[in-house]
Amino acid sequence: GIIIMEKYLNHKHDSGYERCCSKDQYEVICGCNGFDTSKKKGKRKCYGGASHGRGPGKKNSTAIRNIVAHEILDSRGNPTIEVEVSLDCGAKGVASVPSGASTGVYEAYELRDGDTRRYRGLGVGKATYNVNHVIRELLVGINALNQVDIDYRMIREDGSNVKKNLGANAMLGVSLATAKAAAAALGVPLYQYIGGCNAKILPVPMLNCINGGKHADNKLSIQEFMIAPIGAKSFARA
Repeated sequence: GIIIMEKYLNHKHDSGYERCCSKDQYEVICGCNGFDTSKKKGKRKCYGGASHGRGPGKKNSTAIRNIVAHEILDSRGNPTIEVEVSLDCGAKGVASVPSGASTGVYEAYELRDGDTRRYRGLGVGKATYNVNHVIRELLVGINALNQVDIDYRMIREDGSNVKKNLGANAMLGVSLATAKAAAAALGVPLYQYIGGCNAKILPVPMLNCINGGKHADNKLSIQEFMIAPIGAKSFARA
């Protein structure tokens, strides 16, 4: 799944998001219906209605209500998985999982059906089943804002080093869709939800110099040789 800075996503009753969120957004984050400001002046305290772990949530809660996956075709015409995560508050997130032509020996395991009678064995029915049954049962009722916990739950359930049991494609689809649903619930862009309230730094651009793997007619085992301007002070300067 995606790796996200835990301090931005793990809810804390007494601190958390007051620094950058409106009262309405804070209510969505907590799944709360009110605040207690009696202990510290200007300090919002969540009370009641929160769905921080598993359990039935209220209509304004960010608890996961449902997870649905189905098979779609990617830009190459090959099957891949698309996942939709819906929350109690009505927010939804949809994510499709990319699939590269070249696969490294250390990459997480992309679960395919292996039935050569259908899409040359590339179907993702098994991964779809894992999302709609195993992962759904695992995560429904969990607070979508606890991204790190959600990812760890799937990793523990899979139990392998390369995510071969549930399938990395199944797990990544759920992880991405959950993050999108949480961002939608808070009314913020995905990049801001992942990077924090003050996120404004773009990734460093990279230049592809030499191609290898399945994208080239040479025998290079490395797919791409990239140049990255590390340390550039701005995107334009990079």
